[in-house]
Amino acid sequence: MRNQVALELNTLAGDPTIYVPVNHPCRLVDVTTVIITAVTTNTVTLTLSDASTTIGTVSIAAGAAATIDTFTWAANVELNKTTPLRIVSSGTPGAGAVIMMLEFSEGHVA
Repeated sequence: MRNQVALELNTLAGDPTIYVPVNHPCRLVDVTTVIITAVTTNTVTLTLSDASTTIGTVSIAAGAAATIDTFTWAANVELNKTTPLRIVSSGTPGAGAVIMMLEFSEGHVA
């Protein structure tokens, strides 16, 4: 079974770190982002992990609202109640915000 979660990052400036709790064992299988406030100046990288292993990254280039960026998958990592998804923003965007659609596969790690 797959579940989707929408998450808004209302600022990419300042390198925010966000934790997404999960209630059941699962793995992150896909991420899509769409810019909702123009990203100015530079590319921003979102690194998604379990705090120790990188699951994948999204590079958000400077661009206008409605620009879509996609996920580059790196590793199959189990997330659970004690191991939340960690999202770290890095780069110097000047300004910008995105909505992310996170897709999880429940129940097992392949």
